[in-house]
Amino acid sequence: APLPFQQRDQLRTAEGVQQREVTVGGGHAGGQAGWLHFGLGAAEAAEVRVLWPDGTAGAWMPVAAGSFALAGHHELRRWAPGS
Repeated sequence: APLPFQQRDQLRTAEGVQQREVTVGGGHAGGQAGWLHFGLGAAEAAEVRVLWPDGTAGAWMPVAAGSFALAGHHELRRWAPGS
């Protein structure tokens, strides 16, 4: 069976760091990661980064509340609906 893909996504505000672990695949039909949501509380902005499966950490990227970021192939980039 294929091995699963794991990464950790982090969000940092003045209140601290939130982290989500994402595991995809490892089963019969594989899989695809969906959207992750992080709550910002009263913060209007934050920073996000990815800790990749090979142990490398991406750079912190500033994001505004209500915005989106896509992670893939050691890259984190902004995304907007319709783009």
